[in-house]
Amino acid sequence: MHIVAAVVVIVSFAPYAHATTAPCTIPTDLGWKIIGDANSAKACEATGTLLHDAECWVMPEGGYTLSATSYKCMNSALTVDGVTATIQVTGCKEHYRMSAGSSNADIVCTGCEPGKTIASMLVAARMQTCTADCDGATAGSCAMGCGVNFYQSSVTTSSDIKCTACNPGTISLAKPFQDNSDVCSACDGSDPGDCSTGCAAGFYQSESNETEITCTACSSGLYIAAMPVQSDVTSCYLTTTTTTTTTMNKNNTQACAVPSSATNPTMIATYVECLVSQCEDASTPWLEALQMTTARRLAAAPTTTTTPLPMVTCPYIVAVIQSNCSMMFGSALGSMMTNKSLDADIAKAVESFTVSSVCGSSCGNKCSDGASNPSGTTGETTTGSALVSAAPTKGPSIPFLTLAPTALLLSIMCL
Repeated sequence: MHIVAAVVVIVSFAPYAHATTAPCTIPTDLGWKIIGDANSAKACEATGTLLHDAECWVMPEGGYTLSATSYKCMNSALTVDGVTATIQVTGCKEHYRMSAGSSNADIVCTGCEPGKTIASMLVAARMQTCTADCDGATAGSCAMGCGVNFYQSSVTTSSDIKCTACNPGTISLAKPFQDNSDVCSACDGSDPGDCSTGCAAGFYQSESNETEITCTACSSGLYIAAMPVQSDVTSCYLTTTTTTTTTMNKNNTQACAVPSSATNPTMIATYVECLVSQCEDASTPWLEALQMTTARRLAAAPTTTTTPLPMVTCPYIVAVIQSNCSMMFGSALGSMMTNKSLDADIAKAVESFTVSSVCGSSCGNKCSDGASNPSGTTGETTTGSALVSAAPTKGPSIPFLTLAPTALLLSIMCL
């Protein structure tokens, strides 16, 4: 009889290890400057529970950045792309500077001043200042608002705001983002430095110091386009229109064209030739331009004080010099300026002319071609002209006269 022995082999197996499906517990405090994203399908809630494989969203307070905006519960831990992660801010976003703090748990992000910007910075960058000017033409570059002398030219959101420079003669304060229209306002040209963008059309810059510029209105008949701040004084100029004073000659009615430059010697010579041939008085705006150029250059001198000039016309000049039409025109013009001398460039430009040449009508000139002068008389020229007969006689310079009393001038002009 055979005995069969049975051997029983007992195999022992360790328990099977498997991933946990336990939920995640969201921290009591989401983190410094972090809030749940209420606009998402599921906002992370402090002290809340997030089921395994579920996801929730967070967002930072304004001006802060995050490494991620959503977190997923995997194996009872919050993860980002499968890697365990901590919910925390990472730094300051664009247009915000780090003004305090030194870690993810205490940094303070402060918006830049209007007109300024800064790139996004991580916590390790430490405290910063906004020193770069934003680009107003690029939508959103000036998210914090428009800087000095810029106005908000788009009214949408701070993310696509645009800022446009004020025109010369208008200014604006730096302003944070506006939710309505914004415009520049006119500056006060008489207040030194107020017109920091430059002078408006019809106003010339009468002070060369860029931080103390003043804008002064052009005289009647003169003009200057709007200009940004210049490093030197500017000048109004005569318009290209002709004078409104006309003189009859034997052929037709003519008027002498006013020079486009009040002080160009060649243009002056051509102009005076016409004045002589037509027995015409020089244009009042042109006469004023000659004196105003001198006044502006004197005003540029730091120790010089100027006074308002009188209205300069040929009848006025002739009255002041008591009808001495043979006087050199430069001396006569200088007599309009009490205690001042005529600008050297202007004096040179007009040195060859007498008052008779420039103010023929007021001096009673009679045109050589028999034309009628304004008084109605005709005949040959009796007073002569530097341009028609011979060169003027040059003698010692005549001191500039002091303006005569108003009553005396009026009595002379009424003779």
